[in-house]
Amino acid sequence: MTHWIFSYKEEDFRLDECLGDLGFVEWRQTRNVEVGDIVYMYCSTKGKQIITYKMLVEKINIPKSECVDDSKYENPSYVPPKTGFFFRIRPQFRKVVTAALSLRSLRQFCGEKSCMQGGKKIEGEYVQYVDKFFKNN
Repeated sequence: MTHWIFSYKEEDFRLDECLGDLGFVEWRQTRNVEVGDIVYMYCSTKGKQIITYKMLVEKINIPKSECVDDSKYENPSYVPPKTGFFFRIRPQFRKVVTAALSLRSLRQFCGEKSCMQGGKKIEGEYVQYVDKFFKNN
């Protein structure tokens, strides 16, 4: 099992609303995720920059033509990918909002150096640090 961080912007896609309605989301597959992997969703919206969800990969390699239509959660100015493959992820816990999962804290406690664009594999103490905030949720 691999642990990943993928980012989203609230101004592009209303992830909270989508998960509330559908219970899952199909995300653009830009990395070699596998069924059973864990994905932490990082909100990269300016002023937030925080991990908010722990999700489980349920299905991979979904062609765009077979994806659930989630266009109603996209903001009008957002241009979604029209081709490629997607993976289905489902939250394992309620949304978590804590400063301990902010980019500043991830830099301080986990040595995070990136600005969290795209998908990023994490392991070891980084996973242990992030995961503890979802244990009692």
